[in-house]
Amino acid sequence: MTRWNRPVVLGYLYIILVENYWAWVLLGCVFIGLAATGYLGWGWALFGLAVTWSIMHTNYTARKSNHLDFYIVYLLLDDDIRATQKKHFCEWIRSEDAPNAMALSRRAMAAIERSAEVLAVSDPKQPLSGSLFASTAMIWRVKHPSDTVDPRGPKGK
Repeated sequence: MTRWNRPVVLGYLYIILVENYWAWVLLGCVFIGLAATGYLGWGWALFGLAVTWSIMHTNYTARKSNHLDFYIVYLLLDDDIRATQKKHFCEWIRSEDAPNAMALSRRAMAAIERSAEVLAVSDPKQPLSGSLFASTAMIWRVKHPSDTVDPRGPKGK
């Protein structure tokens, strides 16, 4: 009999429980069933907790996806930023002490996500300095290179 490949099993469990929408629907049905069979308080409390966690997780993943999109716009539309990021990323890869290629790959993806997060937050003292507004302006400048008008429209409308 072969041994279980623990990372594969955990990966499948992650996909089933976290990424799969229908798993949450079924879990909700289980909690409603608990409530219907007499465990009213616990069933509804667990259902409410599951719904809250699902909403929070959806917001987190949407925000993370948006930050990565803005980061990609930066890299595609500005050669200086791309060259600097590539140089720093290559230096980081060479300096990283990972036991194997998979660990290095996971750490690299986490580093990219952190870079996108830092770029999205930017300077807290300047609320319009984040990557959302900067990437929007960069896209607008590609469309209208001679236009000096605010990309939000006339007088910020």
